[in-house]
Amino acid sequence: MQLLQIISICLKVNKYLKDNFISGTLLNSLRTDNKRNSLPINLRVDNVTGEEYNDQYHKNIFIFHNDSHNYNNSGYQNVSQIDKYPILGRGFVVHNPLRLWKEPKYLNCINYNQFRSYSTRSRTKKLVSVQKQPEVIPKGFEILAKHWFVNNKNPTKIFNDLKGLLKLDSIWFAAYLKITKNKGSKTPGPDGFIIDSLTKNKILEVKTAVLKKEYNWIGFKRIMIPKAGKQGEIRPLGIPTINDRLVQEVLRTIIEPIFEITFSHHSHGFRINRGCHTALRELKTRMKDSVWFIEGDIKSYFDTIDHVILMNLIKRRIKDPLILNLFKTGLKAKVFNNDKTVYIPEIGTPQGGILSPLLSNIYLHELDLFLEKLSIEYKGSVKSNNRKHNPLALKLFRQGLKTHNYRVRIPSRIQNDINDRNCKFVRYADDFLVGVLGPRSMAVEIRDKINVFLKDKLNISLNLDKTKITHISKEIPFLGYKFSRRQLFIKQRYNGKILNRKMTIPTLDVNMEKVISSLADANFCDKSGFPLPIFKFLRLPQSEINDKINFILRGLSEWWKIAGNKKRAVARVAYILRCSVAKLYAAKFKLPTVASVFKIGGHDLSKPIGIRAKSVVGLDEKDIPLNKKKLKGINFDKYHKIYKGNKF
Repeated sequence: MQLLQIISICLKVNKYLKDNFISGTLLNSLRTDNKRNSLPINLRVDNVTGEEYNDQYHKNIFIFHNDSHNYNNSGYQNVSQIDKYPILGRGFVVHNPLRLWKEPKYLNCINYNQFRSYSTRSRTKKLVSVQKQPEVIPKGFEILAKHWFVNNKNPTKIFNDLKGLLKLDSIWFAAYLKITKNKGSKTPGPDGFIIDSLTKNKILEVKTAVLKKEYNWIGFKRIMIPKAGKQGEIRPLGIPTINDRLVQEVLRTIIEPIFEITFSHHSHGFRINRGCHTALRELKTRMKDSVWFIEGDIKSYFDTIDHVILMNLIKRRIKDPLILNLFKTGLKAKVFNNDKTVYIPEIGTPQGGILSPLLSNIYLHELDLFLEKLSIEYKGSVKSNNRKHNPLALKLFRQGLKTHNYRVRIPSRIQNDINDRNCKFVRYADDFLVGVLGPRSMAVEIRDKINVFLKDKLNISLNLDKTKITHISKEIPFLGYKFSRRQLFIKQRYNGKILNRKMTIPTLDVNMEKVISSLADANFCDKSGFPLPIFKFLRLPQSEINDKINFILRGLSEWWKIAGNKKRAVARVAYILRCSVAKLYAAKFKLPTVASVFKIGGHDLSKPIGIRAKSVVGLDEKDIPLNKKKLKGINFDKYHKIYKGNKF
């Protein structure tokens, strides 16, 4: 108190009566304990003990300024305000204009010996511990979690009323946040608006319109994009409006728990905790005994989905008229073409919509159920390990002609046993593989049954030109990988003797032909894999070009982490990209050869090349601010730098 009386003589008290009092600069809190800790210089200190103000005191906080006129010797002009609105906490308030321990000219009237830099509070009194407030989970998320639990406990439950979930504001706001994380949120729809046009009031307006059955779907903007890895082929892509995306995301959040629990374990496309790697894992582990593979390809799947059949499948689990009406009108939303023509689709769902993947799985779940029935129908009574022994092989073994047996490759067990057969499948979206252990005629019979089922029940058909039946020895392409078998001859010791043994193992490798084709489409190389200068990066600085190449290499390395030939595939792609960039740098910095580029920039091109160049095309490292200069080399320039990754 003595210190406050001294300071009040030299400082003026101003009372702030604004509705929302927020200091112009951040106030730093410092708690002084019993230890003699000196106060820092030039530090703004407020509320030394760290207690928080209540809202009723925010209008009556006293701020001290370095001005000593118009004050009497008794202190404040209105001392009653201190008692009426006391400042919480112990200690004193110091602001930047007041520099303690600096020079006596700032505080000529204060004796420094009167300052106390430690607390006089008793050591026995313990500070009140500030307990962390428990994390508050919005009520809507708790209800949604309960919705998942109910569906998991009762997968066949029918829902007659889902309006309660649509009324929750938290689900609508969470849908908005999820849309903002998508890169496509900045892509305008047919109305020209992007995600920035949505505000809290507009979200609530859309919610109200949906609940009152007054919401009208605007439609999709239909554009054509090239197919990945297939030069010259294009596919349609639908871009909905921002409001339609918001409603689709809310509907997906509500109906996904209803159908997700009932989907097949062999379906991996667009599902939670599943993806391409899980599908490939099932292919390599569960279907390694299959001999013939049916490469299923549905003809124009997304464009030929029947709306009536899809609505009937949804009505099996959902009876709410509000939800059903949203689906029915959403499927009939207008489609805007680039030539400014507009039409209302009678069949199909546009690729690019938020609901399209879920509706696709609902539609093809019937195919999964049919394939599961075929698996039971074609399941043999004899397992592979219990097949009858081949009498010719047994005769050679008894005569001691094991080497001759390996040379002529006589199987030890009878092949193509009618009781040793099975049928297995794996599906990712509209791409599926059916593995058959048995003769080729059995695979043809299964393919024909699948085609008949799709035509009769789902009103879609297989593309028989692309639905091939391939033997395991000829490599099965699936999701950018190649599945096959490899025979190994290993040496093992039996009874003190070293014998050669043949072993057949399944392999899952990167499809390098498809990778080279994709790089050629991006102008990194030609069709044979010979590197070409990538001139679309010509005007970028060296650091940005290297970052773009590293982004590609890191993505491919992660995508190929389960491949058996990952290191060889990454090394090949890294060589093509690095040489392509080196040829670009030779043109950018006007160097005579690629060898001169590597001589200046190093093997990984991590050294600035422009420092020795007489002229530069486009930007250089000199044009970038110092705080943004981060020149990194291209990854995987050496074979040993490629990590193997986790196969399974």
